[in-house]
Amino acid sequence: MRSGLWALMATLLAAPTGAEEPPFRLFELASPGRTAAAGFADFDGDGRTDLYSVSLSGIPPRSHRELRVYFQDPGGTFRTSPDWSGPIEPDSAAYDVAALDDEPGLEFLQLRRHSISVLSLRGRAAQRRELVIPGDPTAAVGADERGIDHLHMARDLGDGLRLLVPGLGECIVLERDGALVARLAAGQRANYFIPKRPGPLLSESEFESYFDFPRIEVGDANGDGRPDLLFASRHELRVFHQTASGGFEPLADQKFALGRLTEKDLIRGSGNVRVVASDINGNGLVDLIVTSTTGGLMSPRSETTVHLNRDGSWNLAVSDRDSVLENSWSALQIVDIDGDARPELIEARMPLSILELVETLITQEIDIEISIYRAEPKRGFAMQPTVKLDMHTEIDFETTSLRGFAPSIDVDLNGDGGRDRVTSAGGDAIEVYLGSGEKPFQVRAGHQPLDSHGSIRFGDLDGDELTDALIFSKDRPDTPIRVLVNRGVLPGTPPRAVLTSGD
Repeated sequence: MRSGLWALMATLLAAPTGAEEPPFRLFELASPGRTAAAGFADFDGDGRTDLYSVSLSGIPPRSHRELRVYFQDPGGTFRTSPDWSGPIEPDSAAYDVAALDDEPGLEFLQLRRHSISVLSLRGRAAQRRELVIPGDPTAAVGADERGIDHLHMARDLGDGLRLLVPGLGECIVLERDGALVARLAAGQRANYFIPKRPGPLLSESEFESYFDFPRIEVGDANGDGRPDLLFASRHELRVFHQTASGGFEPLADQKFALGRLTEKDLIRGSGNVRVVASDINGNGLVDLIVTSTTGGLMSPRSETTVHLNRDGSWNLAVSDRDSVLENSWSALQIVDIDGDARPELIEARMPLSILELVETLITQEIDIEISIYRAEPKRGFAMQPTVKLDMHTEIDFETTSLRGFAPSIDVDLNGDGGRDRVTSAGGDAIEVYLGSGEKPFQVRAGHQPLDSHGSIRFGDLDGDELTDALIFSKDRPDTPIRVLVNRGVLPGTPPRAVLTSGD
């Protein structure tokens, strides 16, 4: 049966603590099985945001994967059970959500071995079509037996969306209607393990393969005003320039050897190189940030270099900015934190040593140091951080997952145009730390006890221009999806966005 208006439908999982008012109204959607994915999307095309999830049940070969969609009605209501459900294609490896034509409403895309399967629910009527990919197969050589992940195949290449499909050593570029644009020699990395015969029985497989498709970046590399395609692996960067007709040559226009790993790193398989492309200095050209982690497990070394684009290329042998972290592993993110159209560099550092490992085993926590660097024209980013945060993330050794969702600085929760920090308090609450004020990201502005174990996704559910969220659990079967509707009560929320009904 249908629930009532938001205020009647919302099941408050906790009352406010102290003087803090709960920033969200909450309600739950039953989710039998294991929830592999969930998110926000307007599927029926009525202009209201809907909810979807992908559930799994059973173990191969008797497993089942199902897409479930909950349509939002004009009064802002949802059914407690899905309005539409249907099986995921049995051989699909990943999915995307995009509109491949000019009709209102998004579509559900599934990457398969020789096609992209498109499901449309416009008008709440299911229609399917196949975008058949000619020639060699995609990288989706088999179904993901443990879940299904969101792969951003639909990308804006300047004249609208196109589909970038990972293949076996190539990227397949398609028009929105499935017409083939190009097959690009993007490269790949592979490592094989073949158990010795005769020998000890130590593997369930006769032949095992680790296949790595390069990271895809989009940006104007040569200054002609057209978005180009960049493919970065741990060893090489390949750049394909978009032509005036919107096509691409099959072979790379530029190739760069990254040269960040030693032969010793290659042999022991411990090295890692990550490339991020972004227009850092605002001149319209895409710049590069390269992070390499080398060394052994207990003595890692992370180095990050910035290479500004000059005359349509990068000098990877000389950096504009260089920073080194000893005995640490690092992860980078480029985000416009304050909404000034200039990106900031977020560096997450996790110390690694024998002492840190012992502390982690005892406390069941991982220490993470967050540093935020402002943009700086000559070097790309300032050398000294404007914000430093010390965070502790709890882990569950039984499931080898975090207790709660991963902390995020990706979202604006009070609608002031800047990013805020969201944490899960070890799976027991949701907490908001605003990015504004004298101590950005450090002063807690909102706390609400709830079951926050799992993964979090953000979107605008009720059209009030405030960010809402949902939390789902991949490793706890039959856990409800928790939907969090922003009440507009966080400090700094513009009056136009504050809800005036349903509180």
